[in-house]
Amino acid sequence: MLRHTVVNVLLILLAIGAGLIWSLRDQSEYADILDHGGLSATARVYPTKSTKRISDVVAALANDDTVDDLQVQFGVNKTTSYIYEKGSVQKLPLDSGQFFSAADYNSTIPVAVVGRTAAENLYVGSNQKYLQVNGQYLSVIGVTGSDASPRLNNHIFINASAQGTTYNPELKHVEVLADTDDWTTVNSTLKRIMGAHSYKHLANAKTQVNSTRDKHLGAFFTYLILLAIGLVIVAAINVWLTPAIKVAGVDRPLRNHYIFSMAGSYLPGAIIAIAIGTGIAWWRLYITNHVRLVGSAIVMLAIFIVANQLLMFWQLRRKERSREIT
Repeated sequence: MLRHTVVNVLLILLAIGAGLIWSLRDQSEYADILDHGGLSATARVYPTKSTKRISDVVAALANDDTVDDLQVQFGVNKTTSYIYEKGSVQKLPLDSGQFFSAADYNSTIPVAVVGRTAAENLYVGSNQKYLQVNGQYLSVIGVTGSDASPRLNNHIFINASAQGTTYNPELKHVEVLADTDDWTTVNSTLKRIMGAHSYKHLANAKTQVNSTRDKHLGAFFTYLILLAIGLVIVAAINVWLTPAIKVAGVDRPLRNHYIFSMAGSYLPGAIIAIAIGTGIAWWRLYITNHVRLVGSAIVMLAIFIVANQLLMFWQLRRKERSREIT
């Protein structure tokens, strides 16, 4: 009973540790999304020399029923982007106000959402804040920001409208970036509308900062290796605490069957322990990819079982050799 309790407590702690590793990874990925203004790592850049204007593209996308759940940014520089959204897309955290509505993407009035640092330099009127862009004062409808992303805090987003605004450049004068979960359907449509022959990955964007999602990748894999080593150590403790295996004189098939049947003594408790640890991580930690968390729990259980069985075989073989010597 004590053996099972010790092993199961250790497995719970390791499962929580696995959740902590994935939580750190998810936080890194989310911070990277914020650094890119809501664009995920799969976002694409569409180089184009088209003379179409932003308003032409927005109108075409709005009237195309095959395009949905899409975000397009027209990067002017590293701190200013015109943005268009359709359907369900990644939302940015708001300190106050609101993000653009569907009406803003079909309005002749330009409005802005700014980062919390950029908001410190706004012009304040009667109950309204304004941003000066190209000699024009734009109403600020929202302030976005996050402690995890200084770049987001300094960024300025302006609604890209199908009706056009005072600033409505040709595509060749901006950098076009797009993000969606359905590239199979959307890619060809975007190339046609943008007048682009190909696309580049987000890492090649000139108006975006370098990605930081893989900055700590080495440490991440080190943590996973340490986790696997921890599972092997717990398996070794389990084997060490297991009563001496008495199979002397038993033929090999029967002996192997006995050793495999030993898994039944620890497996139910191991499953419950890892499930408890995973549940605590799910509940208490910042986890966005729960499928990955559950998958890692299954892999942990597999490593623990394999390590247990191999160590049991090794322990038995060692005893047999010592008997042969004596």
